[in-house]
Amino acid sequence: VAAGMVWLYSHEPVKCLESLRPARDFINQNNSGLVRSIPKAYLTGLAHRMAGNVDAARSDWRAALQVIEQRLATQPNAGPLLLNKAVLLALLGEHAEVEPLLREIRQRATTGGGGNGQFGVARVLVLLGKQDEAMGALESLAGAGNVNSIVRSFLRYHPEWDSLRGNPRFEALLKVPVQKK
Repeated sequence: VAAGMVWLYSHEPVKCLESLRPARDFINQNNSGLVRSIPKAYLTGLAHRMAGNVDAARSDWRAALQVIEQRLATQPNAGPLLLNKAVLLALLGEHAEVEPLLREIRQRATTGGGGNGQFGVARVLVLLGKQDEAMGALESLAGAGNVNSIVRSFLRYHPEWDSLRGNPRFEALLKVPVQKK
């Protein structure tokens, strides 16, 4: 799985897909809370999209969404699962379905979700094409000292943030020194 992430972050979709082929269908990992558990089909969908295989990407994201919805049936208030659902719906272009989830994610972020909840809000906003709002959320996190080197790496390399590359505010955020709490 780690190799798949490296290839994904390196924008090498074919190598990403090859390395993820033997991985389990549901990946459990912990990157300081950024990604707790994700369906493999989410990652393969990103790789397919990067390779220009839009239909394959959408098919994988629909499969990933089914896995998330099955887990939500038994854990309906699980923040990471709600965030994964919002991300997948945004990737599928189901923006009307994302809005209520985004409200819930925001509410949970302000009542104990902390920086990861706000980071999740920024992720969904950028996928919805709301770059200014996403930047505002990221800048707020940075101002509160919640953008550490792990978050910066995720922002710098993960393809979800490609639409912000070249944005002067985004590039400045990547250069901000890590603040200690």
